[in-house]
Amino acid sequence: MKNLLPLLPLFLLLPGQIAAQYYYDSNGGSGEYGIAVYYADYMNGRRTALDDVYRMDEYSCAHKTYPKGTLLKVTRLDNNQSVVVRVNDRGPYDADVVVDLSRIAALQIGLVRDGRAKVKVEAIGSSPTNPRPEGSTQGLTIKSASGVPSSYSFTASAAAGSSSAEAITLLPPNSTGYAVQLGSYQSLDNAMRQARELQGRNIGNLHIWQKPGLYKVVVATFSSKAGAQQYLATLRSQHMMDGLVVLLR
Repeated sequence: MKNLLPLLPLFLLLPGQIAAQYYYDSNGGSGEYGIAVYYADYMNGRRTALDDVYRMDEYSCAHKTYPKGTLLKVTRLDNNQSVVVRVNDRGPYDADVVVDLSRIAALQIGLVRDGRAKVKVEAIGSSPTNPRPEGSTQGLTIKSASGVPSSYSFTASAAAGSSSAEAITLLPPNSTGYAVQLGSYQSLDNAMRQARELQGRNIGNLHIWQKPGLYKVVVATFSSKAGAQQYLATLRSQHMMDGLVVLLR
């Protein structure tokens, strides 16, 4: 089989990830271009189409065609940030979307903040397991936020175990001030599902901010930009999530 090029075994330590055995195809490739999105949090722990389990704290992705175990380098075209992920699911199925990233992978390239971005996808090898953050343990522990900043204009969310929960409503169109955006979706159902997932982590004052063609999950409202930034810093340090401080208008 002279036309088949051998796969060369190689051990790599990816930045911030545990070392694993990868195989690089010397044939190379020109890459694939399109939009990257990321999994909603409610998918965590569910089985994938390739008989694996999606875990938000592992570097994995869904792709339409690459075999299970393929390692893909995903590079944002606007800021050149990149992440290496392992294929363990099929999809996404929108025509212009080429890859669906795990939350931790999306965090690494700023996708959680932006919702979607143009990327280049390159197959660089394969691995039997998903890369994981260095020093990680099995599963992900999410800590509850330690209260709401004093400059926050709403009261704290219902305590864990409470029989009642806040209603998640559309943000009034005349709202002013600042908000922390935690997600952006083309479907209202997906935005509401994500908001309920966040509510289950004791994140309160969640609303859907409707913009042309998009439904944005936001914590709102803050009377000052500094207050919103303080709350976002709490989310980053105590939850594995990122967001974007936005001016409501």
